[in-house]
Amino acid sequence: MRYRKIQAKYKVATPMFLSGGDQDKAELRVVSIKGVLRFWFRATALSQYDSWLKVKEAEQLLFGSADAGQGAFLIKIHSKQIDKSVNRDWFKFGSNYLGYGLDKTKTSRQYIKPGGVFTIEVIFKPGTSDDCVAAIKRSLIALGLFGGLGARSRRGYGSLSLESLTVDNNEVWNKPKNQQDLLSLLNNFIEELGQLPVELPEYTAFSKKSRIALTITNNNPMKLLNIMGREMMNYRGAKTNPIFKQDAAKIIRLTKGQTIEEHPQRIVFGLPHNYYFPRPFKESISINANELQRRASPLFIHIHELENSYVSILTLLPAVFLPKNQKIFLSCKKANRSVNTNVNYNVIHNFIDSFANRLEVTI
Repeated sequence: MRYRKIQAKYKVATPMFLSGGDQDKAELRVVSIKGVLRFWFRATALSQYDSWLKVKEAEQLLFGSADAGQGAFLIKIHSKQIDKSVNRDWFKFGSNYLGYGLDKTKTSRQYIKPGGVFTIEVIFKPGTSDDCVAAIKRSLIALGLFGGLGARSRRGYGSLSLESLTVDNNEVWNKPKNQQDLLSLLNNFIEELGQLPVELPEYTAFSKKSRIALTITNNNPMKLLNIMGREMMNYRGAKTNPIFKQDAAKIIRLTKGQTIEEHPQRIVFGLPHNYYFPRPFKESISINANELQRRASPLFIHIHELENSYVSILTLLPAVFLPKNQKIFLSCKKANRSVNTNVNYNVIHNFIDSFANRLEVTI
């Protein structure tokens, strides 16, 4: 029997807060890797299978499910050369903003330090089709171009740079040396996805409405993460952005018990979305879907290593924001309100546009 296999070598670019049952102990976990590969399979599969239903069916056969049984492959982690730490001296203003929840009060929580290297080996069952092997290859590449592992990975933490990729012991990846190399790899990746859907997808997936941009570089990944955090914080600030100034005005009206007809535009960055006014109201306002607990951000920040520097990649994967039966629920001491979900993805496009020297991927 012939077992086909893929080996993907990754380098950790930014602190990775990944753990198991003990939240204070950092560890690489197969279950976490399989989960994130599921996500990138879905994100890259819509152009291959035409509908969300067909994507789900293919996912169950490939990754396994209660109905479909075992999946088509096993995962092993090899060549782990990683260091762990609890030191937070790199936690600056901007990186702290992106790392909301990873605050300094949890100083006992370990993270995997930048610079660590490990290899994921995927071993396929005999008879696995070429299409299945290709799907996992796409997922592994997407993880190493757009994503990461662990807490706040959509905000740049736990970013992974793909170092090498072999399929049946044949090297099929060239590590990018500079931004132009990386841009070429990204363009090739999108081209190989095939005909992308034109309409807004039902779930988070690549489509013609997606956007990928290389923004700024720095020779230190943590300085770059800090800069990206400051850029986002400045953009989303009510003092600097008239759109979000209007958002704040809506919320102030709510705290006075007044009627509001629309949600804050800023919720397009993800839910829950909360406000706190220390003065003069001393008021907390929670904003979420009326039933769902969370809507993850459609914007991915990824820090990628090049030969002599690091670059930030912004990836926007817009999709139907919430199911049709969902509304946005706003709650504070004096009022509870439900409003319709009408998000404007131009709010995120404008953020990407704010990086003047960005390089755009063709989609």
